[in-house]
Amino acid sequence: RMSETPGIMGQMPPLQELAHEDKLNSLLQVDRMVQSYSAAHTSHMKEEPRS
Repeated sequence: RMSETPGIMGQMPPLQELAHEDKLNSLLQVDRMVQSYSAAHTSHMKEEPRS
C-alpha cells in the first residue's frame, strides 16, 4: 500500500482499480493465438546436426 510507504510516496492517493474486461479478454486471446502460432511453427523447425 502506498499509504504505508515513507516520504512523499505515502501521500499519493490510491489508484483506481478499474479493469475493462473486454479489453483484458481480447489481450488474453491474442496471447493464446501467439503461443499456439509459435508452438506450431517451432515444432516444424529441423535441428541442424552438430559436428
